Amino acid sequence: MTVLALIVIIAILAFVITLISVQRQYQHTRQHFRDLWTDHVVWTRLYIISALQNLPDKAENAARLMQNQDEIGQAVAALYNQEVGQALAALLKEHIMIATQVISAAQTNNSSALTTAQAAWSKNGDDIAHALSKVTGASLEKMKQMMKKHLETTTQEVVDYIQANYEADIQAYEEVKKHILEMSDDIVDAIFRQQHPFLSRFLI
Repeated sequence: MTVLALIVIIAILAFVITLISVQRQYQHTRQHFRDLWTDHVVWTRLYIISALQNLPDKAENAARLMQNQDEIGQAVAALYNQEVGQALAALLKEHIMIATQVISAAQTNNSSALTTAQAAWSKNGDDIAHALSKVTGASLEKMKQMMKKHLETTTQEVVDYIQANYEADIQAYEEVKKHILEMSDDIVDAIFRQQHPFLSRFLI
């Protein structure tokens, strides 16, 4: 075996080992983000029901939902830095606070307050999209579309529940859950394309 052939074999082995390592990181990160964003919509739903039914666990559900925003921020910080993660968590907490206003306005049938809350929610959604795009390199337009759909489907979930249209409410929730997983995958794909521009071609 020539020296050149040995060098080629070593290079191939190094590439394969690195690819396997990055693939494992990708799969772990993808599942971790899916778990966190699933928690986001699950705890949102639990809060929606607690708030609309004025259940005694409303405050606890709200606290756990807020904790989830910190967890998402921490997951992003682990891949970038604390400043980035904390900034995203702050925007996500604002997203939740405005959501409580949307729920309250919808429940009381206050169209003026609902319009105001939805406008603020939409702006916050764009802010989240901008933050995600800036950090991960994901398409800004796609992130804005994703956030817009997330707000629309969550609003529909609330409205259907208020109107006691429970079958449609469940369908809306299923759509929310399906969509958030698509958004989560898009975010992780963008992260790995950014951090591993060559190897990501073999993963995504």
